[in-house]
Amino acid sequence: MAAPAISHYWSWGAVPEKFYGNVMAEFRDNGVNRLILTHFLLPRFAEEPEFRKSVLSLCSRFSMRFDGAHAPWGNAWDLNETDSDARKLMLRNQKRMIEAAGEAGAGSIVIHIGDSICKRADAPPVPVLRDLAVAALEELLPAAEKAGVTVAIENIIAPTDTIGELLAIFERIDSPYLGCCYDSGHENVMTATPGKRPDMLCEYIRDTLWHGKPQLQERILERLTPHIVCCHLHDNDGLNDAHTLPGLGTIDWAEKIPLLRQSPRLMSVQNEMNCVGHEISVRRMVETCDALWRGEHL
Repeated sequence: MAAPAISHYWSWGAVPEKFYGNVMAEFRDNGVNRLILTHFLLPRFAEEPEFRKSVLSLCSRFSMRFDGAHAPWGNAWDLNETDSDARKLMLRNQKRMIEAAGEAGAGSIVIHIGDSICKRADAPPVPVLRDLAVAALEELLPAAEKAGVTVAIENIIAPTDTIGELLAIFERIDSPYLGCCYDSGHENVMTATPGKRPDMLCEYIRDTLWHGKPQLQERILERLTPHIVCCHLHDNDGLNDAHTLPGLGTIDWAEKIPLLRQSPRLMSVQNEMNCVGHEISVRRMVETCDALWRGEHL
């Protein structure tokens, strides 16, 4: 398949708004014309028309467009929200995020199934949480169709968003407006590899999300391929979700990129490394992602 242009993440909350143009200029001067409509920008687009107008004006000035959106997550945002009042708020919130993503021309929106509930010792069984997520998606997908946006649920690092859970949801909902956001870093953390034991995972994943009993998985990318509509590219050491530069972690990109390029529904390739937190220059980030996607494996 033809290689989509890469869309890039930026920590917009880390810089004052008066410098947004400088950030876009830096990306433009490094050959970028696509940015992710992040979980920081998207709610403001939905609620602050003047802010949205200002940012879209900058996009026009610097020849940028938003390719791929990401909704906020957590309480009153997660699809498996259990509290009835918070659930009503979640559905209103996410419908508005879908509308805002459509208005910005983002094409897809990543929405988390929900990890927050996994922190609770009294959390409902995973099948019950799956039913809640399915019910939410069934209500949100008509809004997605109307907005011209594909909803993407993501493989993450909790019991609620394993490869098994995602496939179970896809078995119950067959819609062109529902797909998967494949996350390379999350797969690397949760994949069983030689010499890797579940108890080696970082404390947050092992104890907070899995309560001391994490379950490693196999062939995540291969099994998700038919459903992938967008992807997050970043790296880590296989034990913690670091969101660092590809090549600085343990992902076998020579294996992953050819598989990913075969995904028949793939519409958006997204760099989701934390360049601000890891002090990675825009130039290095862009050059690394471009080389990676061209097949120049690290």
